[in-house]
Amino acid sequence: SKSVQAFYLATPQFSQQIISLLNFYQRNPVPIYSASQAYDAEKSELERQDLNGLRFCGLPWVISPEKWVNQQKIRQVISPDSSSYDRLLAFGADAWSISQQLKPATTLNIEGRTGLLHISAGQVSRTPLCAKVLHGKAQALNSTTGTTSRTDSL
Repeated sequence: SKSVQAFYLATPQFSQQIISLLNFYQRNPVPIYSASQAYDAEKSELERQDLNGLRFCGLPWVISPEKWVNQQKIRQVISPDSSSYDRLLAFGADAWSISQQLKPATTLNIEGRTGLLHISAGQVSRTPLCAKVLHGKAQALNSTTGTTSRTDSL
């Protein structure tokens, strides 16, 4: 018999229920992946407990908001309830950051709010940050090993 190697949730609407069911019925849980929208940063860690084990790739701005000291200030200037604009704000902040460092014929690597940005020959490529939900909180994964920087097991 063939066994399942991983499970991908194509739509985030039912992520919490599906993950709970999979974890309940599986003796050997498989990795569960989803789009970044399945992780709602506005919910409390307690409300996100059912997402434990979920892996996704997204914006560092959303996964590790504590790293970006100006995030709350920017939100307050735009609107106190601007969380729906998080991705757009991160994109704008990265665009501004690139514009301040760009010189003709340069190659840049920037740890941006939307991911690791590589600028070369007039093109920008982006590598998102991948994370796994542990204890209701997104924990960044090491890009080379797929492990968290914490001691929690995958």
